[in-house]
Amino acid sequence: MKFLFMKVDEVVYLVDAYDKERFSKSKKELDALLSDETLANVPFFVLGNKIDILYAASEDELYYHLGLTNFTTGKGKVNLANSNVRPLEVFMCSIVRKWVMEMASSGSPSTSSRAQQDVRFGSS
Repeated sequence: MKFLFMKVDEVVYLVDAYDKERFSKSKKELDALLSDETLANVPFFVLGNKIDILYAASEDELYYHLGLTNFTTGKGKVNLANSNVRPLEVFMCSIVRKWVMEMASSGSPSTSSRAQQDVRFGSS
């Protein structure tokens, strides 16, 4: 599959942390994006979603199944300025209401603050 990108500032790749049977497919798609030369310098944020569901994958499991162990860049603890290293991080989250993403992206101060209350991020 070939992707066409005009201009991309960052990639947010969402993975269902509960649906472990699809991790191999998620890895394949993520690998395709990471190997695309047009995205070589674009930061990647991998979000493991649905961590509020019992038996969802842990952050370590997600690193392992997506092949990202030893490939992430330190969640801001590593200075990447003046380097050719693409930022790549994994964060665990749970979006607990369907409307959160729409409201958060609308830019409205009242909806954005409400959306922040409805999105829980893992402590990692």
